[in-house]
Amino acid sequence: MYLTCCLLYRKAASYRGILASAPIQWIGLLTTAGTPQDVIERINAELNRALRDPDLIAKFAQQGLSPAVGTPADFQRTITSDLENWTETARAANITAD
Repeated sequence: MYLTCCLLYRKAASYRGILASAPIQWIGLLTTAGTPQDVIERINAELNRALRDPDLIAKFAQQGLSPAVGTPADFQRTITSDLENWTETARAANITAD
């Protein structure tokens, strides 16, 4: 699996000041293993260009979404960090998959 970067964050509603700025979900784009690096870079560049468009930003905002641009490495760090954070949270709360 190779990563391109397309992050759309939906922010959590504030509840007594908790999670006021923490994203509760993101949407990203992945591609298959073996995709040539130049193709990944082109997709990433075009996605980043589109996500900077003021009209698109406004449409996302109407749905409570906030686009973020970056690189495939940025996206990998987001996935890794979220996986680590939510794994730790689930363990601390003794949440298991049944």
